[in-house]
Amino acid sequence: MKQQIKVVHFGICEMIMFVAVEGTVYDCDSQVKPRVLLWFDNGKEDRSFTLRLTDVQYDSEGRCRFQGGFYCFLDRIFWSTREANLPFTLHMDLICGGDRQKQVEFHLDHRDIIQRWNQYEVKVIGRNGFSFSPLHMEESMWERLRIRLKRARTHGLLLVGGIISLPWGIVELLASLFGIVLFEGKRRKVYEKKADRMPLTFSDRLFDKYNRILRRLKKAMLRIAYYGLCKFPKKEKSVAFVSQRNTSLEGNFKFVYNELKAKHPDVKVRPFLNTKTVERMTYRDIADFCKACAFSQVVLVDEYVPSMYTIKLKKSTKLIQLWHACGAFKTFGFSRIGRPGAPTQASKAHRNYDYVAVSSSNVRLWYAQGFGLPMRAIKATGVPRTDVFSDPDYAAQVRKEFYEQYPHLREKKILLFAPTFRGNGKESAYYPMEQFLPGKVYEALGGEYAILIKQHPFVREKMMIPETYKDHILDMSSFPEINDLLFVSDLVITDYSSLIFEASLLNLPMLFYVYDLVEYTRDRDFYFDFGPTVPGKKVFTQEELIQAIKEQDFEQEKVKPFAETYFDHLDGKSTERVVELIMEQL
Repeated sequence: MKQQIKVVHFGICEMIMFVAVEGTVYDCDSQVKPRVLLWFDNGKEDRSFTLRLTDVQYDSEGRCRFQGGFYCFLDRIFWSTREANLPFTLHMDLICGGDRQKQVEFHLDHRDIIQRWNQYEVKVIGRNGFSFSPLHMEESMWERLRIRLKRARTHGLLLVGGIISLPWGIVELLASLFGIVLFEGKRRKVYEKKADRMPLTFSDRLFDKYNRILRRLKKAMLRIAYYGLCKFPKKEKSVAFVSQRNTSLEGNFKFVYNELKAKHPDVKVRPFLNTKTVERMTYRDIADFCKACAFSQVVLVDEYVPSMYTIKLKKSTKLIQLWHACGAFKTFGFSRIGRPGAPTQASKAHRNYDYVAVSSSNVRLWYAQGFGLPMRAIKATGVPRTDVFSDPDYAAQVRKEFYEQYPHLREKKILLFAPTFRGNGKESAYYPMEQFLPGKVYEALGGEYAILIKQHPFVREKMMIPETYKDHILDMSSFPEINDLLFVSDLVITDYSSLIFEASLLNLPMLFYVYDLVEYTRDRDFYFDFGPTVPGKKVFTQEELIQAIKEQDFEQEKVKPFAETYFDHLDGKSTERVVELIMEQL
C-alpha cells in the first residue's frame, strides 16, 4: 500500500493535544475508506484512537485524498493513575481495506508544532512518531492541602450519607417485604418523559431532584458496604456473575455457569442478576451486589454494568467481560468519540476490565479501542454461546420444540427479520416501523415464508401485525435467545445487527435492508467497509427486498469467508477456553 501522510498541525496547550493530518492513498477502491489510528504506548499500557476524517475524496486515477483531526486530554489516555507520569510515545497506523501499515512515516514541518503552557517535553522520533516526557513540577503546600481537604470532604459525605439514608433504608426494607417498590410508578413516568424529551411538570422536577439525591446516598452506602466487606478474608474459590441486563443466567453466562458446575464443582458461584439501577436498588440488593463482588476472586459481566463504576475492585479481584455480541461490526464505546451519544474521554465506562473474551484475533484491535483498553486485555477465546452451532443435537432439540409450539409453520419457510435500533442508546432507541410492513411482504411472497420479527431489546414499541396474518407473522421480540431462532430460519433479513456473525456460522443466506446506509455510516460508522464486507446482498427499499427474495439473489457465496475471518475457533470449545481463563485467575 503506497501512501503519503503529512501532519499539518500538532499542538499541545496544557494537557490538551491536537493533531491534524492530510494524506493520499494510491490504488484505493472507492468503496474502501482509509482509517488512521493514533497509538499511545507507555511500555506498560497501550491505547488507540481513530482519527476523525472530515473530508475523503476519490479521483479517477485511484487516489484517495483525506483530511482529519483529533484532540485528546493527555492525562486521561491511560487507565492506571500510577503510570500517568511515565514517558510515552505516539505513532500512527494506516488501515485501508484489508491492508494495515504500522508506524507509517509522515512529513512534519517543525513550524507547525505549537506548545503553550506545556507540561510535556515533546520530541519527534525519526519520521514516524513522537515521544512525550512529563515535566515534573513540584507540588506546592497549598496543592497538597487542597487534596487532603478534598479527601476529607469525600469521607465526611460518605459518613453523613450513610447516617441520613439509614432511616430511609428501614422504611424501604419494610415496604419490600410486601412487594412494594416506593415511587416506582412516578420514577418510570419521569424517566420516560426525559427519554422522549417531554416537558417536566413542577412535581416531576421536584421528584427528579429527589431521585438524584437518593442515587448519591445509595452510591455512598454501596461503597461503604463493599469496602467494609472487603476486610473479611476470602475463604474459598468464588466467581460472581453480575448482570443488570437479565434476571436469569442467559447467553454466555449460562454456558460458563454450566461448564463451571460440571468441571469445577469446588468453585462457589455468586450470581447477582438484577436489572435495577442504583437508585432503584433496595438495601438487600446493595448487600447482595457487594457480597458477590467482595467475596469473589473473579467477577464476570456480560454488558455495561453501571454499578461496577460506583466501587473500585480490589487488585486481587479480576473483572472479565463476556460481551454479548460477536465480532466487531458497528463502532461502539470510545471508537465513537466525537459522534452523537459517544462517551467523553474522561468516562470510566468499560475501562476497568482486566480481560475481554472475543471471537477472533481480527477484532482484538477494535474491542481494545472501543473499551479503551490495552491490547493485552483482549483474549480471542471465542464466544461461549456460539458453541451450540457445533452441536447438532442442540439444533435438533431447538427445532423440535419450536415446531411443537408452532406446528402450522412446518410447511413454511422461515424468514427472520432482526434489525438493530436507531437512536443514541437505550433511552432513545426506536425502529421506524413504516420501513418494514410485514403484511405487505407476506402477501408479496405469496405466503411462501412465515415471518418472525425480533426487535432489538432496546426498542419498546411493538411492530403492528394485522390480525389476518397473526398465525404466520409472529413477534418474537420477547424470545430470550435469538440464536435459537437461527436454527429454524431459512433467510435472515437485518441491517447493522451483529447477528450476522452467528448467522454466518450456519451459512444462512442474508439480505441487508439498509435504507439509511449513508446517514447511519455518518452518525455511527463501522469498523470495516460495509459494502465489500457484509456477507449478503444490500437492498435499499422494501420493493428491492421483495424482488431479491423472489429471485433468491442473496450473494450467499460471501458467507463462509466472512465466518472464517471473524471466528478463530469453529470447534465448539469456546466455553472451555473462557473457563480456563477464569480458573487461571483463581
